[in-house]
Amino acid sequence: MKRSNIGLAVAVVCVLAVIIALLVGAQNQSYATTTSKPLTSRTISATATPNPPVDIHASRDERAWGGVYLYNPQAKTLDDTYQSLTQSTGGHVVANRPLPPLDKDANYQKWQQYFGESGSFNTDDGKAIYHASCAGCHLHQGQGGIGAGYYPPLANNPKMHSADYIYSVVLNGLRGMPYFRDMLSDAQIANVTKYVQEQLNGIASTANAKDVAALRHDTAPTTDLSDH
Repeated sequence: MKRSNIGLAVAVVCVLAVIIALLVGAQNQSYATTTSKPLTSRTISATATPNPPVDIHASRDERAWGGVYLYNPQAKTLDDTYQSLTQSTGGHVVANRPLPPLDKDANYQKWQQYFGESGSFNTDDGKAIYHASCAGCHLHQGQGGIGAGYYPPLANNPKMHSADYIYSVVLNGLRGMPYFRDMLSDAQIANVTKYVQEQLNGIASTANAKDVAALRHDTAPTTDLSDH
């Protein structure tokens, strides 16, 4: 009796194994048939998403966020090294060119039309300028952060006690920070400096547009204040 039960169990297991093997083979054949169909232009066009009128995820000058920027102030044109690196990295090596003034920036004008706004940078309010142009990296409380790069804190920072230092960094840029001399007026830079000193560092500020104008003419965008 026991031997017959064992034999029956073995037979059932064998039948189940055959059924499972047949099912797996049928699924593999179906998948191979489906994926072996050639990809035609019709199938591509059917699944493609049309480009929006403005790429809201691109930077203002159509470069890639998080890209590696090559900068050679002596270069008159983009050299072969830049061209080859750009092609081999899918556009993640990009040329570091200064942003044009807002009134001459075609890409910025397209952004304004896309979002239905105009003159969003045309304010002298230091707080508004800080939260629109600075807080993206240095954060809204000025605490700075570490992510894709290092963004130094502006709050409770002894360097912020020097208005001239802030002027120079905003005008000329510093390391990974772009310069804003073509985007912000003397008054705007003075007012955002005043905001950083008074609101983020708790010190009395004497920042003024006259001093910004004087420093604007005395320094160039290639000035590196990293050792100061």
